[in-house]
Amino acid sequence: LNTRANQLAGYLRDRGLAPHQFVALYLERSATQLICLLAIFKVGAVYVPFDPVHSAGNLCDILTEMPASFLLTQQTLPLTGLPPAVTVIPLEALEWGALSSHDAGDNPPAIPLPADALAYVIYTSGSTGRPKGVMVEHRALCAHILAMRDVCQFTDRDRVLVLASFSVDTSLEHLLAGLLSGAEVHIKNAAWWTEAEFFTYASRHAITVTDLTPVYCRQLMHAGDEAKHYWPKTTLRLVVLGGESLPPDLVTAWNHFSLFGRCALVNAYGCTEATITSACYWLGEEDDKRAVLPVGQACSVTSLYVLDEVGQPVPVGVPGELYLGGVGLARGYLNQPALTAERFVPNSFATESERAEGLTRLYRTGDRVRWLPDGTLAYLGRLDSQIKLRGFR
Repeated sequence: LNTRANQLAGYLRDRGLAPHQFVALYLERSATQLICLLAIFKVGAVYVPFDPVHSAGNLCDILTEMPASFLLTQQTLPLTGLPPAVTVIPLEALEWGALSSHDAGDNPPAIPLPADALAYVIYTSGSTGRPKGVMVEHRALCAHILAMRDVCQFTDRDRVLVLASFSVDTSLEHLLAGLLSGAEVHIKNAAWWTEAEFFTYASRHAITVTDLTPVYCRQLMHAGDEAKHYWPKTTLRLVVLGGESLPPDLVTAWNHFSLFGRCALVNAYGCTEATITSACYWLGEEDDKRAVLPVGQACSVTSLYVLDEVGQPVPVGVPGELYLGGVGLARGYLNQPALTAERFVPNSFATESERAEGLTRLYRTGDRVRWLPDGTLAYLGRLDSQIKLRGFR
């Protein structure tokens, strides 16, 4: 993996790619995407992934607005109307043997990037009708990945199955935290897996960690005889749920298979504008009695605020809007300064140390929440009444 990434990084530098330039990826899900991600980071450029399943209709429009220098793609994915300034590189045309002239055995010289250099731009699902490019800096990504590595207790014995599309920031969390820990990382293809296909793959490869949407997890828990055969013998030790509200009956199903104590079930909350997961809650057997399952407490790099209409904290149990702060906040929206100013607002609650670190903003999530007596957060829905389906609004 590192050899291929070094080879590609050297090739891209020879083609003129420089630090801070944007590189768009338009690829089907495979290990090649991971090679590209690492190569882009090694050059000090900005990673901008697109999923052919969801982005085909607006990719050219986005590239026209975005200062992309290169597009890494596949010959099997037709593209028309691309801006002439974008250099298109079909990866099948690369001869990896010919790239061996690049010193693949050694990592390229370290690029002196500042901590606030852009790491990636992720385009959201476009809840307002227009996809928004969220700009995330290296310091936010590094702080988050290190925190989640510790929270999820990744080790070199783990085998991590990444189900999320590379165009969704959730994929970065398990990919990078897993690699950082020396874990074995498995990347699912774009095809929708049936319950039997998931069980077969997870069993064959002894998967220990994965991420699921609540809808898909519910399907897996209620898959009849296949579920009865798989879950009592599962090698999974951690399942992270996110992208949608978590129905309480999932905890009941987890209890049915006596999984608590063998496989942790985590309810995760986050948004692209605050670098993936901002809060998480480790579910337990007793949670099947709750009408609303908490999204938990803040991750170590995030601060949570529940504020009223005038920006003041609300008491425990009173609904308000969730604001996020901390090192994980994105820089803002690409080429949308007005929207950035609207959603990223001054943090009047910043401590002296936060001000010294430049952490003086909050992100308005638009989510309605309330504090519970135990100090955890309950998600109540969107203020604009939108819903999420498979992670998309």
